[in-house]
Amino acid sequence: MELELPDHIKFGQSITAQVDINLSDSCAQGISLARLMALADDTWLESELSYNPMAGSEMLRAAVKAYHLQPQTALGLDQIVTFSGAQEAIFALMAQLLQPQDEVLVFTPSYPSLAKLPHQFGAVVKTIPLQADSQWQFDVEKLKSEASAKTKLIIVNAPHNPTGAKLTDTEVEQIKLLAQECDAYILSDEVSAQSAADARVDSGRFVDYAKSITLGVLSKSLGLPGLRVGWAICGAKALADLLLAGKSYLSICGSKVDDALATAALMHSETILKENAKIIARNEKAMHEFVGQYSHKVSWVAPQGGVLSLLKIHSVTDPEYWSRQFAIASHTLLLPAKLFVMDSQCHFRLGTGKQNFIEGLTRLESYLK
Repeated sequence: MELELPDHIKFGQSITAQVDINLSDSCAQGISLARLMALADDTWLESELSYNPMAGSEMLRAAVKAYHLQPQTALGLDQIVTFSGAQEAIFALMAQLLQPQDEVLVFTPSYPSLAKLPHQFGAVVKTIPLQADSQWQFDVEKLKSEASAKTKLIIVNAPHNPTGAKLTDTEVEQIKLLAQECDAYILSDEVSAQSAADARVDSGRFVDYAKSITLGVLSKSLGLPGLRVGWAICGAKALADLLLAGKSYLSICGSKVDDALATAALMHSETILKENAKIIARNEKAMHEFVGQYSHKVSWVAPQGGVLSLLKIHSVTDPEYWSRQFAIASHTLLLPAKLFVMDSQCHFRLGTGKQNFIEGLTRLESYLK
């Protein structure tokens, strides 16, 4: 199996030295290590730096459950496996589940690994494009029409990267019923979902389906990609055991330091999320004003959840060239949506989670004039 860097990473690396603001950042604003350590119980500092439990510590998995699921959800901690970020979980899942000629259904545009990695295991990928004229909403009827007896895995991602679309409760139930009919697994990528207390996002809605895997991570809503901690919440313990077997060929276990700091971050998540919500609201307000002023030049559908959305710049015909020129001129990164499995010449991924977003927006305004 030959792997190469995804297009969006290669593109970003090629111009990283020229930028100091990333308008396509998928993460919310983070906090410092010093502040996070102040929130943590310092008894962990006396711990021996031995191997961590493969699935993650019991405290971390309990914190994941409390953060990601509704309080009434009946689910054992042995159904939760932590990983070194969500990407490792995606790889372990696909390596363990997929066989040549298995069919995978995925909505596009997409985080590239969700749509491209299945090919590495010989699977056949069927894509269901989200459409601008329907405000990027999920087309479950189209999903149903693409399903067959060969469907092994249905991938959903909400809040969606990069459109910001979300799934309704009715759509969630329809997808679970479809998976049951096909005897398929569901991968629910919820890395951009905030806690269950966030009224904009309903998380963990697939966990009552036994063949489901729900992904979460610290890097997006909590803005902590420097802690390499993600998790998979499985609908059944047997599925969690399968993922653990896959993880044993990868990181084996996570860092004990990351485990302790991740536990602290999740236990104090409401504090972090509350601060981030203010930043996101301010940035979305600025975007509405920007689009109102420059409606003849740009179009934008505000995200229903998370911090990602798509910005259309009407005059662009070569997005990669435009993005490079914008980076050179303004030291600001704006990634073309075509890097996210989307056939578009004028859409770009926009992230409204960072403190410096408005400064980046001001640079974009100057460049478009």
